[in-house]
Amino acid sequence: MTGIDLLMEEHRALEAMLDALEAATKRVRDGENVPAGAIEEIFNFCKRFTDGCHHVNEEQILFPALAAHGLTPDMTPMTVLAAQHESGRAFLEDLQNAYARLVAGDDSVRKEVHVLAREYAGMLREHIAIEDHYFRSPAAQALTPAEDERLQTAILECARGGGPCGRRDFLDLATRHRNAVATW
Repeated sequence: MTGIDLLMEEHRALEAMLDALEAATKRVRDGENVPAGAIEEIFNFCKRFTDGCHHVNEEQILFPALAAHGLTPDMTPMTVLAAQHESGRAFLEDLQNAYARLVAGDDSVRKEVHVLAREYAGMLREHIAIEDHYFRSPAAQALTPAEDERLQTAILECARGGGPCGRRDFLDLATRHRNAVATW
């Protein structure tokens, strides 16, 4: 499996968590119960894995390697991808702040929590689609074996450095949430 394949595998986990986020916040909007800790766990995944590992590996390893092969950050789609990483961070912060207000007792933000979750999920799904459909092949062709190995190593090591969860733990968490949503 190549480094690009590992990133694509992570995309499937990200999509599962986005589905779970939207389902959970829809229940919040509708005044229904969500399993204790589920939303916080999704936020943790989005912050630590999506942004703290997946996007960091793209920004610090993949994008510079591709720039060395002429796919520079000022070229679309790399410009869009980098900007979406920043947008995702802002969306997640707004969403977490709105949810914190809800947890603190402000029921007036129920709809806002769901709207922000849908916007965040929509932006990330667009981001994933760009990477999957327009970026995967040129990136895979551009990387040398040494660059690919460096990317693979970074992907497999990144989550370990962020705390007790490794990459496999995050991917398994996404599967558990995908399965849990089906029972809500």
